[in-house]
Amino acid sequence: MNCLRFWGKKRQRQQSEAKNSNCQQQVEEEVYISKNELQKKALQTNGVIELEEYQKLVNALQTTIVGLEKQQQNLQNLVAALTERVGISEVAKCVERDRVAQLETDVGRLAEEQSRKLHELGNDVNEELELVAEMFAKMEECPKQQQHNIDASTEEHRGNVEQQNKPREMNESLNSIQAMVVAELEQQKLSNANKFAEIEQQNALHEKVVMMEQYQKTQQLNIVDLQKTVAVLSEAKKGIAGLIPQQNRWDFAASKKGIAGLIPQQNRWDFSACHDQLALIGPDQLIVQHNGDNLGDRSVLAEVPIPTNPYGIFYFELTIIGKEGYVSIGFAPKAMPLDGWVGWCEGTYAYGSNGGFWGHEVAGCSHSRYGRPFIKGKLKFGVGDIVGCGVNLATRQIIYTKNGQRLDTANLFVTFAAELFPCVTLYNSGAKIEANFGPNFEYKF
Repeated sequence: MNCLRFWGKKRQRQQSEAKNSNCQQQVEEEVYISKNELQKKALQTNGVIELEEYQKLVNALQTTIVGLEKQQQNLQNLVAALTERVGISEVAKCVERDRVAQLETDVGRLAEEQSRKLHELGNDVNEELELVAEMFAKMEECPKQQQHNIDASTEEHRGNVEQQNKPREMNESLNSIQAMVVAELEQQKLSNANKFAEIEQQNALHEKVVMMEQYQKTQQLNIVDLQKTVAVLSEAKKGIAGLIPQQNRWDFAASKKGIAGLIPQQNRWDFSACHDQLALIGPDQLIVQHNGDNLGDRSVLAEVPIPTNPYGIFYFELTIIGKEGYVSIGFAPKAMPLDGWVGWCEGTYAYGSNGGFWGHEVAGCSHSRYGRPFIKGKLKFGVGDIVGCGVNLATRQIIYTKNGQRLDTANLFVTFAAELFPCVTLYNSGAKIEANFGPNFEYKF
Protein backbone atom coordinates (compact mmCIF):
# COMPACT_ATOMS: atom_id res chain seq x y z
CA MET A 1 0.00 0.00 0.00
CA ASN A 2 2.80 2.29 0.92
CA CYS A 3 4.57 1.25 -2.18
CA LEU A 4 1.56 2.15 -4.26
CA ARG A 5 1.39 5.48 -2.55
CA PHE A 6 5.06 6.01 -3.24
CA TRP A 7 4.70 5.15 -6.86
CA GLY A 8 1.58 7.22 -7.07
CA LYS A 9 3.40 10.17 -5.63
CA LYS A 10 6.37 9.51 -7.83
CA ARG A 11 4.12 9.45 -10.81
CA GLN A 12 2.56 12.69 -9.72
CA ARG A 13 6.05 14.17 -9.34
CA GLN A 14 6.99 12.96 -12.76
CA GLN A 15 3.82 14.41 -14.16
CA SER A 16 4.54 17.64 -12.29
CA GLU A 17 8.11 17.67 -13.59
CA ALA A 18 6.85 16.92 -17.07
CA LYS A 19 4.33 19.67 -16.68
CA ASN A 20 7.05 22.03 -15.42
CA SER A 21 9.28 20.98 -18.28
CA ASN A 22 6.47 21.58 -20.71
CA CYS A 23 5.80 24.93 -19.05
CA GLN A 24 9.46 25.91 -19.32
CA GLN A 25 9.61 24.78 -22.91
CA GLN A 26 6.44 26.70 -23.63
CA VAL A 27 7.95 29.80 -21.99
CA GLU A 28 11.15 29.43 -23.98
CA GLU A 29 9.18 28.91 -27.15
CA GLU A 30 7.06 31.99 -26.42
CA VAL A 31 10.22 34.01 -25.68
CA TYR A 32 11.84 32.70 -28.84
CA ILE A 33 8.69 33.38 -30.83
CA SER A 34 8.46 36.89 -29.32
CA LYS A 35 12.09 37.54 -30.14
CA ASN A 36 11.66 36.20 -33.65
CA GLU A 37 8.53 38.24 -34.10
CA LEU A 38 10.39 41.32 -32.93
CA GLN A 39 13.26 40.62 -35.28
CA LYS A 40 10.86 39.96 -38.14
CA LYS A 41 8.99 43.15 -37.40
CA ALA A 42 12.29 45.05 -37.09
CA LEU A 43 13.45 43.58 -40.40
CA GLN A 44 10.13 44.23 -42.10
CA THR A 45 10.11 47.86 -41.11
CA ASN A 46 13.57 48.31 -42.77
CA GLY A 47 14.22 51.38 -40.73
CA VAL A 48 10.87 53.00 -41.62
CA ILE A 49 8.90 52.36 -38.39
CA GLU A 50 6.51 55.07 -37.55
CA LEU A 51 5.54 56.22 -34.08
CA GLU A 52 2.32 54.15 -33.75
CA GLU A 53 4.05 50.87 -34.73
CA TYR A 54 6.85 51.62 -32.29
CA GLN A 55 4.27 52.11 -29.46
CA LYS A 56 2.46 48.87 -30.38
CA LEU A 57 5.75 46.96 -30.30
CA VAL A 58 6.60 48.31 -26.84
CA ASN A 59 3.12 47.40 -25.55
CA ALA A 60 3.37 43.84 -26.93
CA LEU A 61 6.78 43.37 -25.33
CA GLN A 62 5.49 44.57 -21.97
CA THR A 63 2.50 42.17 -22.24
CA THR A 64 4.86 39.25 -22.96
CA ILE A 65 7.04 40.11 -19.96
CA VAL A 66 3.97 40.27 -17.71
CA GLY A 67 2.81 36.86 -19.02
CA LEU A 68 6.20 35.31 -18.30
CA GLU A 69 6.16 36.70 -14.77
CA LYS A 70 2.67 35.23 -14.24
CA GLN A 71 3.81 31.83 -15.52
CA GLN A 72 6.80 31.91 -13.15
CA GLN A 73 4.47 32.78 -10.26
CA ASN A 74 2.13 29.95 -11.27
CA LEU A 75 5.05 27.54 -11.35
CA GLN A 76 6.12 28.58 -7.86
CA ASN A 77 2.54 28.21 -6.64
CA LEU A 78 2.38 24.78 -8.23
CA VAL A 79 5.55 23.66 -6.43
CA ALA A 80 4.22 24.99 -3.13
CA ALA A 81 0.89 23.22 -3.66
CA LEU A 82 2.67 20.06 -4.63
CA THR A 83 4.78 20.26 -1.49
CA GLU A 84 1.71 20.72 0.68
CA ARG A 85 -0.19 18.02 -1.13
CA VAL A 86 2.52 15.44 -0.57
CA GLY A 87 1.87 14.34 2.96
CA ILE A 88 4.52 11.67 3.48
CA SER A 89 6.00 10.55 6.61
CA GLU A 90 9.26 11.67 8.05
CA VAL A 91 10.95 8.64 6.55
CA ALA A 92 9.44 9.31 3.20
CA LYS A 93 10.34 12.94 3.62
CA CYS A 94 13.92 11.98 4.37
CA VAL A 95 13.94 9.63 1.42
CA GLU A 96 12.43 12.23 -0.81
CA ARG A 97 14.25 15.23 0.71
CA ASP A 98 17.08 14.91 -1.66
CA ARG A 99 14.64 14.52 -4.49
CA VAL A 100 12.70 17.56 -3.36
CA ALA A 101 15.96 19.46 -2.91
CA GLN A 102 16.94 18.40 -6.36
CA LEU A 103 13.54 19.49 -7.61
CA GLU A 104 13.89 22.80 -5.82
CA THR A 105 17.37 23.14 -7.27
CA ASP A 106 15.97 22.38 -10.67
CA VAL A 107 13.15 24.83 -10.10
CA GLY A 108 15.68 27.45 -8.89
CA ARG A 109 17.87 26.72 -11.85
CA LEU A 110 14.84 26.97 -14.10
CA ALA A 111 13.88 30.21 -12.43
CA GLU A 112 17.42 31.53 -12.79
CA GLU A 113 17.48 30.37 -16.36
CA GLN A 114 14.15 32.01 -16.98
CA SER A 115 15.40 35.14 -15.22
CA ARG A 116 18.59 35.08 -17.27
CA LYS A 117 16.62 34.57 -20.44
CA LEU A 118 14.23 37.29 -19.43
CA HIS A 119 17.23 39.57 -18.77
CA GLU A 120 18.73 38.66 -22.11
CA LEU A 121 15.35 39.15 -23.68
CA GLY A 122 15.10 42.51 -21.92
CA ASN A 123 18.58 43.42 -23.21
CA ASP A 124 17.61 42.27 -26.68
CA VAL A 125 14.40 44.20 -26.39
CA ASN A 126 16.34 47.26 -25.19
CA GLU A 127 18.73 46.86 -28.11
CA GLU A 128 15.78 46.52 -30.43
CA LEU A 129 14.19 49.54 -28.80
CA GLU A 130 17.44 51.50 -29.18
CA LEU A 131 17.64 50.37 -32.78
CA VAL A 132 14.03 51.40 -33.29
CA ALA A 133 14.69 54.73 -31.54
CA GLU A 134 17.80 55.29 -33.66
CA MET A 135 15.85 54.43 -36.79
CA PHE A 136 13.05 56.70 -35.67
CA ALA A 137 15.60 59.48 -34.99
CA LYS A 138 17.02 58.90 -38.46
CA MET A 139 13.50 59.09 -39.83
CA GLU A 140 13.03 62.39 -38.02
CA GLU A 141 16.46 63.59 -39.18
CA CYS A 142 15.75 62.57 -42.75
CA PRO A 143 12.94 65.14 -43.25
CA LYS A 144 15.15 67.76 -41.59
CA GLN A 145 18.03 66.90 -43.94
CA GLN A 146 15.67 66.91 -46.87
CA GLN A 147 14.30 70.26 -45.74
CA HIS A 148 17.87 71.53 -45.31
CA ASN A 149 18.74 70.29 -48.79
CA ILE A 150 15.57 71.91 -50.12
CA ASP A 151 16.43 75.15 -48.32
CA ALA A 152 20.00 75.00 -49.65
CA SER A 153 18.73 74.31 -53.15
CA THR A 154 16.20 77.11 -52.82
CA GLU A 155 18.87 79.47 -51.53
CA GLU A 156 21.19 78.45 -54.35
CA HIS A 157 18.42 78.97 -56.87
CA ARG A 158 17.62 82.28 -55.25
CA GLY A 159 21.32 83.19 -55.43
CA ASN A 160 21.36 82.26 -59.10
CA VAL A 161 18.24 84.31 -59.67
CA GLU A 162 19.75 87.21 -57.76
CA GLN A 163 22.99 86.77 -59.72
CA GLN A 164 20.99 86.83 -62.93
CA ASN A 165 19.04 89.86 -61.74
CA LYS A 166 22.19 91.79 -60.72
CA PRO A 167 23.03 93.00 -64.28
CA ARG A 168 19.43 94.03 -64.75
CA GLU A 169 19.41 95.83 -61.41
CA MET A 170 22.75 97.47 -62.26
CA ASN A 171 21.41 98.62 -65.62
CA GLU A 172 18.28 99.96 -63.98
CA SER A 173 20.41 101.70 -61.34
CA LEU A 174 22.71 103.17 -64.00
CA ASN A 175 19.72 104.33 -66.02
CA SER A 176 18.24 105.91 -62.92
CA ILE A 177 21.53 107.62 -62.07
CA GLN A 178 21.91 108.79 -65.66
CA ALA A 179 18.40 110.22 -65.62
CA MET A 180 19.15 111.98 -62.35
CA VAL A 181 22.41 113.38 -63.75
CA VAL A 182 20.66 114.58 -66.91
CA ALA A 183 17.93 116.20 -64.83
CA GLU A 184 20.54 117.79 -62.59
CA LEU A 185 22.47 119.06 -65.63
CA GLU A 186 19.31 120.51 -67.14
CA GLN A 187 18.49 122.18 -63.86
CA GLN A 188 22.08 123.44 -63.61
CA LYS A 189 21.89 124.78 -67.18
CA LEU A 190 18.67 126.59 -66.36
CA SER A 191 20.19 127.92 -63.15
CA ASN A 192 23.33 129.00 -65.02
CA ALA A 193 21.23 130.69 -67.70
CA ASN A 194 19.34 132.58 -65.00
CA LYS A 195 22.61 133.49 -63.30
CA PHE A 196 24.13 134.63 -66.61
CA ALA A 197 21.06 136.76 -67.32
CA GLU A 198 21.27 138.22 -63.83
CA ILE A 199 25.01 138.86 -64.25
CA GLU A 200 24.40 140.54 -67.61
CA GLN A 201 21.76 142.76 -66.02
CA GLN A 202 24.14 143.59 -63.21
CA ASN A 203 26.94 144.30 -65.70
CA ALA A 204 24.66 146.53 -67.76
CA LEU A 205 23.60 148.36 -64.62
CA HIS A 206 27.22 148.62 -63.51
CA GLU A 207 28.22 150.03 -66.91
CA LYS A 208 25.47 152.60 -66.67
CA VAL A 209 26.63 153.54 -63.18
CA VAL A 210 30.23 153.81 -64.41
CA MET A 211 29.15 155.94 -67.36
CA MET A 212 27.18 158.22 -65.05
CA GLU A 213 30.16 158.52 -62.72
CA GLN A 214 32.45 159.28 -65.66
CA TYR A 215 29.99 161.84 -66.95
CA GLN A 216 29.84 163.50 -63.54
CA LYS A 217 33.63 163.52 -63.30
CA THR A 218 33.86 164.95 -66.83
CA GLN A 219 31.42 167.69 -65.98
CA GLN A 220 33.32 168.47 -62.82
CA LEU A 221 36.61 168.58 -64.72
CA ASN A 222 35.06 170.80 -67.37
CA ILE A 223 33.74 173.13 -64.69
CA VAL A 224 37.14 173.27 -63.00
CA ASP A 225 38.89 173.87 -66.33
CA LEU A 226 36.40 176.56 -67.24
CA GLN A 227 36.82 178.25 -63.88
CA LYS A 228 40.60 178.21 -64.21
CA THR A 229 40.44 179.49 -67.78
CA VAL A 230 38.09 182.29 -66.76
CA ALA A 231 40.43 183.21 -63.93
CA VAL A 232 43.44 183.31 -66.28
CA LEU A 233 41.55 185.37 -68.82
CA SER A 234 40.39 187.74 -66.11
CA GLU A 235 43.95 188.26 -64.94
CA ALA A 236 45.15 188.78 -68.52
CA LYS A 237 42.36 191.22 -69.16
CA LYS A 238 43.29 193.18 -66.08
CA GLY A 239 46.92 193.28 -67.16
CA ILE A 240 46.25 194.70 -70.59
CA ALA A 241 43.17 196.74 -69.88
CA GLY A 242 44.98 200.08 -69.82
CA LEU A 243 47.68 199.39 -72.41
CA ILE A 244 46.61 199.01 -75.99
CA PRO A 245 43.07 199.15 -77.27
CA GLN A 246 41.89 196.08 -79.17
CA GLN A 247 42.76 196.45 -82.83
CA ASN A 248 40.84 193.37 -83.99
CA ARG A 249 38.03 191.11 -83.04
CA TRP A 250 36.58 187.75 -84.01
CA ASP A 251 34.29 187.86 -86.99
CA PHE A 252 31.36 185.96 -85.41
CA ALA A 253 29.38 186.16 -88.65
CA ALA A 254 32.19 184.52 -90.61
CA SER A 255 32.67 181.99 -87.84
CA LYS A 256 29.00 181.16 -87.87
CA LYS A 257 29.07 180.84 -91.65
CA GLY A 258 32.06 178.51 -91.44
CA ILE A 259 30.47 176.26 -88.82
CA ALA A 260 27.37 175.94 -90.96
CA GLY A 261 29.50 174.43 -93.76
CA LEU A 262 32.74 172.44 -93.78
CA ILE A 263 35.46 173.90 -91.60
CA PRO A 264 39.04 173.41 -92.83
CA GLN A 265 41.16 171.32 -90.47
CA GLN A 266 43.51 173.31 -88.27
CA ASN A 267 46.30 170.67 -88.40
CA ARG A 268 47.43 167.60 -90.36
CA TRP A 269 50.03 164.79 -90.32
CA ASP A 270 53.57 165.80 -91.37
CA PHE A 271 55.15 163.95 -94.31
CA SER A 272 58.60 164.88 -93.03
CA ALA A 273 57.87 163.36 -89.60
CA CYS A 274 56.34 160.08 -90.83
CA HIS A 275 57.80 156.53 -90.82
CA ASP A 276 58.50 155.21 -94.33
CA GLN A 277 56.13 152.23 -93.80
CA LEU A 278 53.22 154.51 -92.97
CA ALA A 279 51.06 155.94 -95.76
CA LEU A 280 49.33 159.34 -95.46
CA ILE A 281 46.11 159.12 -97.45
CA GLY A 282 43.97 161.95 -98.85
CA PRO A 283 44.65 165.59 -99.67
CA ASP A 284 44.11 166.60 -96.04
CA GLN A 285 46.68 164.03 -94.85
CA LEU A 286 44.38 162.90 -92.03
CA ILE A 287 44.33 159.11 -92.71
CA VAL A 288 47.34 156.98 -91.71
CA GLN A 289 47.82 153.29 -92.68
CA HIS A 290 50.49 150.74 -91.67
CA ASN A 291 51.81 149.22 -94.95
CA GLY A 292 54.76 147.33 -93.52
CA ASP A 293 55.19 143.58 -94.06
CA ASN A 294 56.13 142.94 -90.45
CA LEU A 295 54.99 143.99 -87.02
CA GLY A 296 56.68 147.03 -85.57
CA ASP A 297 56.25 150.46 -84.07
CA ARG A 298 55.52 152.96 -86.82
CA SER A 299 54.89 156.60 -85.76
CA VAL A 300 53.91 159.93 -87.31
CA LEU A 301 53.72 163.47 -85.85
CA ALA A 302 51.44 166.39 -86.79
CA GLU A 303 52.72 169.57 -88.41
CA VAL A 304 51.56 172.03 -85.71
CA PRO A 305 52.63 171.57 -82.04
CA ILE A 306 50.67 172.37 -78.91
CA PRO A 307 50.43 176.18 -78.39
CA THR A 308 52.64 177.49 -75.63
CA ASN A 309 50.23 180.23 -74.52
CA PRO A 310 48.28 179.48 -71.33
CA TYR A 311 44.83 179.92 -72.87
CA GLY A 312 42.26 177.32 -73.85
CA ILE A 313 42.39 173.57 -74.54
CA PHE A 314 44.33 171.84 -77.29
CA TYR A 315 42.60 168.60 -78.41
CA PHE A 316 42.38 166.10 -81.31
CA GLU A 317 40.67 162.74 -81.95
CA LEU A 318 41.31 159.48 -83.84
CA THR A 319 38.82 157.02 -85.36
CA ILE A 320 40.10 153.40 -85.58
CA ILE A 321 39.05 152.23 -89.07
CA GLY A 322 41.55 149.55 -90.12
CA LYS A 323 42.47 146.07 -88.92
CA GLU A 324 42.55 145.30 -85.24
CA GLY A 325 45.93 146.02 -83.69
CA TYR A 326 47.81 148.05 -81.13
CA VAL A 327 47.35 151.84 -81.43
CA SER A 328 48.75 154.56 -79.19
CA ILE A 329 47.61 158.23 -79.26
CA GLY A 330 49.36 161.08 -77.46
CA PHE A 331 51.98 163.84 -77.58
CA ALA A 332 55.67 163.59 -78.42
CA PRO A 333 58.62 165.92 -79.06
CA LYS A 334 60.08 166.30 -82.56
CA ALA A 335 63.12 164.26 -81.53
CA MET A 336 61.16 161.04 -80.86
CA PRO A 337 62.34 158.17 -83.14
CA LEU A 338 59.74 157.33 -85.80
CA ASP A 339 60.25 153.62 -85.09
CA GLY A 340 59.52 154.32 -81.45
CA TRP A 341 56.29 154.04 -79.52
CA VAL A 342 54.62 157.19 -78.24
CA GLY A 343 54.28 156.83 -74.48
CA TRP A 344 57.21 154.41 -74.29
CA CYS A 345 59.84 156.92 -75.41
CA GLU A 346 61.22 159.50 -73.00
CA GLY A 347 59.28 162.77 -72.81
CA THR A 348 56.11 161.35 -74.43
CA TYR A 349 52.57 160.88 -73.10
CA ALA A 350 49.96 158.49 -74.53
CA TYR A 351 46.75 156.47 -74.17
CA GLY A 352 47.24 152.86 -75.43
CA SER A 353 44.58 150.59 -76.90
CA ASN A 354 45.48 147.96 -74.28
CA GLY A 355 43.95 150.20 -71.59
CA GLY A 356 46.99 152.03 -70.19
CA PHE A 357 48.05 155.64 -69.61
CA TRP A 358 51.79 156.08 -70.32
CA GLY A 359 54.38 158.68 -69.23
CA HIS A 360 52.72 159.91 -66.03
CA GLU A 361 54.83 159.43 -62.90
CA VAL A 362 52.30 159.38 -60.05
CA ALA A 363 51.93 157.50 -56.78
CA GLY A 364 50.87 153.87 -57.29
CA CYS A 365 51.80 153.68 -60.98
CA SER A 366 53.66 150.74 -62.54
CA HIS A 367 56.94 150.79 -64.48
CA SER A 368 58.19 148.97 -67.56
CA ARG A 369 61.47 147.08 -67.62
CA TYR A 370 63.08 150.28 -68.92
CA GLY A 371 61.60 152.39 -66.13
CA ARG A 372 58.75 154.06 -68.04
CA PRO A 373 55.74 154.80 -65.78
CA PHE A 374 52.28 153.58 -66.78
CA ILE A 375 48.82 153.26 -65.23
CA LYS A 376 46.96 150.06 -66.16
CA GLY A 377 43.33 149.03 -65.88
CA LYS A 378 41.83 151.79 -68.03
CA LEU A 379 39.28 151.31 -70.83
CA LYS A 380 40.59 149.49 -73.90
CA PHE A 381 39.69 150.59 -77.44
CA GLY A 382 39.71 149.08 -80.92
CA VAL A 383 38.19 149.19 -84.39
CA GLY A 384 35.15 151.51 -84.54
CA ASP A 385 36.05 153.46 -81.40
CA ILE A 386 36.82 157.22 -81.30
CA VAL A 387 39.50 158.26 -78.83
CA GLY A 388 40.79 161.72 -78.04
CA CYS A 389 43.83 163.36 -76.46
CA GLY A 390 44.24 166.94 -75.29
CA VAL A 391 45.81 169.35 -72.82
CA ASN A 392 44.33 172.11 -70.73
CA LEU A 393 46.87 174.82 -71.53
CA ALA A 394 46.08 176.76 -68.37
CA THR A 395 46.63 173.85 -65.96
CA ARG A 396 48.68 171.48 -68.18
CA GLN A 397 46.34 168.66 -67.17
CA ILE A 398 46.08 165.99 -69.86
CA ILE A 399 42.72 164.91 -71.27
CA TYR A 400 41.80 161.41 -72.57
CA THR A 401 38.36 160.48 -73.99
CA LYS A 402 36.67 157.43 -75.47
CA ASN A 403 33.55 157.64 -77.65
CA GLY A 404 32.68 161.11 -76.37
CA GLN A 405 33.20 160.33 -72.66
CA ARG A 406 36.03 161.90 -70.71
CA LEU A 407 38.20 159.50 -68.69
CA ASP A 408 39.51 160.19 -65.20
CA THR A 409 42.92 161.94 -65.51
CA ALA A 410 43.08 163.68 -62.14
CA ASN A 411 46.68 164.51 -61.15
CA LEU A 412 47.98 163.63 -64.65
CA PHE A 413 49.94 166.55 -66.15
CA VAL A 414 52.42 167.23 -68.97
CA THR A 415 55.60 169.31 -69.00
CA PHE A 416 56.67 171.65 -71.77
CA ALA A 417 60.42 171.15 -71.69
CA ALA A 418 60.19 170.89 -75.48
CA GLU A 419 57.49 171.41 -78.06
CA LEU A 420 54.94 168.58 -78.03
CA PHE A 421 53.20 167.46 -81.22
CA PRO A 422 50.13 165.27 -81.69
CA CYS A 423 51.42 161.75 -82.39
CA VAL A 424 50.07 158.28 -83.22
CA THR A 425 51.83 154.89 -83.30
CA LEU A 426 50.55 151.87 -85.29
CA TYR A 427 52.05 148.44 -84.53
CA ASN A 428 50.21 145.93 -86.73
CA SER A 429 50.37 145.79 -90.53
CA GLY A 430 47.05 146.93 -92.01
CA ALA A 431 46.16 149.11 -89.02
CA LYS A 432 44.48 152.35 -90.07
CA ILE A 433 43.23 155.54 -88.38
CA GLU A 434 41.67 158.86 -89.36
CA ALA A 435 42.46 162.05 -87.43
CA ASN A 436 40.16 164.92 -86.55
CA PHE A 437 41.92 168.11 -85.50
CA GLY A 438 38.65 170.01 -84.96
CA PRO A 439 36.68 171.90 -84.27
CA ASN A 440 33.78 169.35 -84.57
CA PHE A 441 34.67 166.57 -82.12
CA GLU A 442 32.86 163.55 -80.75
CA TYR A 443 33.62 164.87 -77.29
CA LYS A 444 31.69 168.07 -76.64
CA PHE A 445 33.47 170.72 -74.57
